[in-house]
Amino acid sequence: MKKLENTQVDIGIVGGGQLARMLIQAGQSLGFSMATLTDRRSDPAARVTPLVFVQSQKSLFLKSCRRVLIESEWAPLDVLSQARSVQPRLRALDTLSSKLSQKRLLVRLGIPTADYLDFKGQSFSELKTWLDEVSHLIHPTLMLKWDRFGYDGKGVLRWKRGASNPGLKVFFEQCKSRGSRLYAEEAIPFKREAALVAAQSTSGEWAHYPMVWTEQAHGICSKVWGPAVRFGMPQKHEDIAVRAAKRLAHELGLSGTFAMEWFWNPRSPTPLLVNEIAPRVHNSGHFTLDSAHTSQFENHIRGCMGLPLGSTETLPEFGMFNLIGKRLIKRASPPLRTLSKHAHLHWYDKLEERPGRKMGHIGFDSVRALDYFARSQ
Repeated sequence: MKKLENTQVDIGIVGGGQLARMLIQAGQSLGFSMATLTDRRSDPAARVTPLVFVQSQKSLFLKSCRRVLIESEWAPLDVLSQARSVQPRLRALDTLSSKLSQKRLLVRLGIPTADYLDFKGQSFSELKTWLDEVSHLIHPTLMLKWDRFGYDGKGVLRWKRGASNPGLKVFFEQCKSRGSRLYAEEAIPFKREAALVAAQSTSGEWAHYPMVWTEQAHGICSKVWGPAVRFGMPQKHEDIAVRAAKRLAHELGLSGTFAMEWFWNPRSPTPLLVNEIAPRVHNSGHFTLDSAHTSQFENHIRGCMGLPLGSTETLPEFGMFNLIGKRLIKRASPPLRTLSKHAHLHWYDKLEERPGRKMGHIGFDSVRALDYFARSQ
């Protein structure tokens, strides 16, 4: 274990998961010294750098790092405000850490998103009455969402007027226990889900990767493939998303990589609606590690450090498959051997397997290879 007192670090990442791990590796490849502030020295990010600060060393971490980046938008702002320099800026993180404030920003910028209303009551009985009223105002079927701390299927519940809606009370109590707020939006009848990953430098330079299709299993991203325009999305729809992302980045002064998730319905007058925004590297951009000239992780470091952004040019087609649960790798081995020329395994070195936990991912340089692998599972 490296002695950390009086150590000066170029970049510190708040968080120790797989995103922090891949950011650290990207920063090291650019010649930066990289540190992580995490919970355990066995976390994925802690395995790729000797500069590991645990939570009891938070003050030392903030003092030691010349610039601090985040793995999650829920990093505590009161802690980040003590850092010497933070990217993205605190104003942007404050806005995008709340899905309700995301919604308000999108409406103000004229970027389409689903109609919504936020719940201002306190009790479960108030919630039930409110839901009945909202379902008459917006739609008979609603998606209930936590304002904060929802990810990988957590913090989202489908509610239908007149149905039994099991799990509603537990969902409400979990939301309250996390100190989050609750809101409801129309359940969008989309054909597919899509994502756009882009990057902006502190100097104002802008770049974006091709839009991609995403597929979810139990609320968790299972696979990504693209470019979307090669597989059914009209170019004019991607252009809409790119203009919206550029407007958002300019408004908030975003730096580094960020992602926007979209609902796509080509038959609707408004074919694209924003689902969520992430001011950081994103699961939908993991394909860039193997299929782009510059990965989303390297461009995040470049953007946040004011370096020129790398090319976002990609292979003609590509895909990514998430490995959910450790046992999956055993089923993955035979098809991976068959696809060895087209598949690239990224393992996160997580010690503990839990239901729904992302243990790694596989990048593919062919959508046919991705489809073959997915069918084999």
